[in-house]
Amino acid sequence: MKKNILKKLAIIIATQLFVYCNLPASNFKTLMSLSGTWKFNLGDDMKWADPKFNDNDWDNLRVPGNWERQGYIGYDGFAWYRKKVRMPDTDSDKLYILCFENIDDADEVYFNGKLIGKLGNFPPSYLTAYSWDRKYIIPSSLIRKNGDNLIAVRVYDDGGDGGITGNARICFDENEDLLNLNLSGNWKFKLFSNKKWKDTDYNDSGWPEIKVPMTWESQGYFNHDGYAWYRKSFILPKDLENKKLYLVLGKIDDYDETYLNGEKIGETSMLEVDEHPFHSFFNWNNDGYNSDYWRLSRIYEIPKNLIKPGNNIIAVRVYDYTGAGGIYEGPVGIMDKSNMKQYQDRCHWDENPVQSFFDLFF
Repeated sequence: MKKNILKKLAIIIATQLFVYCNLPASNFKTLMSLSGTWKFNLGDDMKWADPKFNDNDWDNLRVPGNWERQGYIGYDGFAWYRKKVRMPDTDSDKLYILCFENIDDADEVYFNGKLIGKLGNFPPSYLTAYSWDRKYIIPSSLIRKNGDNLIAVRVYDDGGDGGITGNARICFDENEDLLNLNLSGNWKFKLFSNKKWKDTDYNDSGWPEIKVPMTWESQGYFNHDGYAWYRKSFILPKDLENKKLYLVLGKIDDYDETYLNGEKIGETSMLEVDEHPFHSFFNWNNDGYNSDYWRLSRIYEIPKNLIKPGNNIIAVRVYDYTGAGGIYEGPVGIMDKSNMKQYQDRCHWDENPVQSFFDLFF
């Protein structure tokens, strides 16, 4: 009896450790640092997002840095930053991301005049997002390869420090090059939950679109906690037919159930506390929430009889407990067995320290 209990405990703990120890680190690489001098002006005027606007008479401020320590002591309210950048030779298939470690308090970010992301809320429904990282996808259609690109940041500060107070850069995920089929970009999206939304024949034409990978908070759904669904249709390339394939969904905050053509192919979800006598081993809080699931990369093997030539539908039900939510970090797409092996090697997944734990009992 004791041995059976210990065996069950060992399997449960080992499963958790295997997942956590094989967690790949973020593989974001810097394409371009944006630290240094930016143009800066107090006030608020939407024409300042326009690349054609002349900002020659604006002040120069350092980024990262708060504006209080650069001559604007005690100022609370709206201000704008602007910076022109020339992109190096870029791969049109690669996903480029504008990253800010911190903006105090709320922001909207424009690239060549188009809004690409925002966090927090401006007055009159003010909400701060000063402690959040910003990662905003730059649509490839907006990038000018042979000319200046204008980044404009609209900031509202409610008190204390204000401005772009963390490092800024343009980055990319180096693991994207291992995707045989890149599924980043626009996905259909809907708040709340209905199990019919997994069905292949469900009509999602009325759903809004959202960018993946990127938090839903940074795309107009700030402070939404709870359920939401993502859907994506894709055509399987002929060179992937009859191969062993994996669906890679990057990192999701917090839990997910993932369906392909109406059938569940994987999930990373909260265990029911009542069914789990050893939940205290898994960093459970008093309400049963495990705070580490958002850090896990989702990789689900695709059954050969489920994927088909022609159109296929991915549906992902996500539950966010608190803070950021959604499919927020890549890579996102499909890999064959060969590329998956490279992905494993690159992320050092061949190390499995839990074997010694099993050896203690068996």
